[in-house]
Amino acid sequence: MPELIANPRPVCIAALVGAALGFAILAALMLTATGGVAEYPLDDVYIHLAMSEQLMQGNYGVNRGEFASAGSSPLYAVLLAPLSGTGLHAWLPLFWNLAALALSAWVFGLILWRAGLSGPTSMVVAALAPLCLNMVGLATAGMEHTLHMAVALCTLWGVVRWRDTGLLPRWIWLCIGIAPLLRPEALALSLTVALVAGLRQEPLRAVAMAGVATVPLALFALFLKALGLPALPSSVTTKLASGELSTGGPLAQFTANLERTPGLFLFAMAVLALTALATRQGRWMWPVILVTALPLFAHLAAGQIGWYYRYEGYAITLGAAGVILLWVPVLANSIRGAAVSMALVAVVGSFYVVGILRNAPASSRGIYLQQAQMARFVKEYLRAPVAINDLGHVAFGNPDYVLDLVGLANAEVVRIRQGNPGPGWAGPLTRVHNTDLAMIYDHWLGYAKGSEWVPLGTLNLSGYQGVLGGSSVSFYATSAPAVDRLNALLLDFAPTLPAGATFTFAGQAGT
Repeated sequence: MPELIANPRPVCIAALVGAALGFAILAALMLTATGGVAEYPLDDVYIHLAMSEQLMQGNYGVNRGEFASAGSSPLYAVLLAPLSGTGLHAWLPLFWNLAALALSAWVFGLILWRAGLSGPTSMVVAALAPLCLNMVGLATAGMEHTLHMAVALCTLWGVVRWRDTGLLPRWIWLCIGIAPLLRPEALALSLTVALVAGLRQEPLRAVAMAGVATVPLALFALFLKALGLPALPSSVTTKLASGELSTGGPLAQFTANLERTPGLFLFAMAVLALTALATRQGRWMWPVILVTALPLFAHLAAGQIGWYYRYEGYAITLGAAGVILLWVPVLANSIRGAAVSMALVAVVGSFYVVGILRNAPASSRGIYLQQAQMARFVKEYLRAPVAINDLGHVAFGNPDYVLDLVGLANAEVVRIRQGNPGPGWAGPLTRVHNTDLAMIYDHWLGYAKGSEWVPLGTLNLSGYQGVLGGSSVSFYATSAPAVDRLNALLLDFAPTLPAGATFTFAGQAGT
């Protein structure tokens, strides 16, 4: 073990202060972009909120009386359920993310301390890490990924304590069990900890850990099957159907991920962790090498990268923490160790800080000007079933049926899309579900629109919109008799749009 300063608290507090300041700055930029309206930068948050509403009513899905596994996280909707039906409900994702951000920063500070960093430079590293490693950016998304990151860091810290003291912290069992329920890809880290137990010649503990990691996911799959749903969540099956996840196997996904900058970061961190085996310190810390490198390689082979930098967020922080733990003690000098840690944080930050500062405010603005306005039209003006391709905002707090043409909320749509349907496949669905209005991105689902659909116009956004699916949403009447009524509603709605959003009616100049 490296010689440690007596108290880790100063380093942890520096990380916590850096996280708080980073989040405050980013939140201020996001509020400025939306004109003072608090808005998440992703529509997906509202999918979980809509599911949590239904959970409190005894249903698993988005629409009343219809089962659907609309979210990738089995646990997150449960965590959002308690405040359902209250004015605080939409703020609950922020609460969980801030709590997870604080925990992540504190544990990262402990890891810096355990690596042997001390002095002013270590404080700077601790303060910059939450922003540069995208902990702060991840927290603004309001999704389950920040909780996944926090649990991953806690798991790493638990393995370090296990190696240092010979005693397994009891709370690591909780981490192993809940991580896969937060994000299924967390199974790789949980099973790696079980592998460590097996290699330590603790077979019973290894089997128990593997069971704690896998049994809850297996029970969740059985639960979905009992509801008549596929064993995999709809978010996974729709991504496979749309090509977002490679169908060419792990090697194809690995190659695709290496074509992106974060994928190169993960690969480099995993290799750096493995090469620590060549050092005396690394050989003694072999459990840390395993729980750093194996999950990173697994993510490259089976996980996603991108879409507001959220999928790889846990792996970036896990990899950075593992590399610092393994290599700083080898340098046997606090100044050199701090310099190397600073370099690692800076290199990763050169990508994430620029990206998140550009995309967080723009994405929040885009969600407010597009998804929130669509939801307002549906809930305050239409007040009837609707067909859409972006589910969250429109479904959250909506008592009427929402036909999800992507398939997250509708298992029927998933089956249709997996069958490679021909043009116009959405037409019969809108008739079955009595949806007179469809709001879609033409570049996503233009081929799906029914031949009888009548264009009403487009909701258009100006400027850069971050990770939003598109800057223009097409509105269609799904049958000719609905045209006049919908046009009248849109005529009332269009003047109420905030600056930056406009509605252009079909037939107007410029359409």
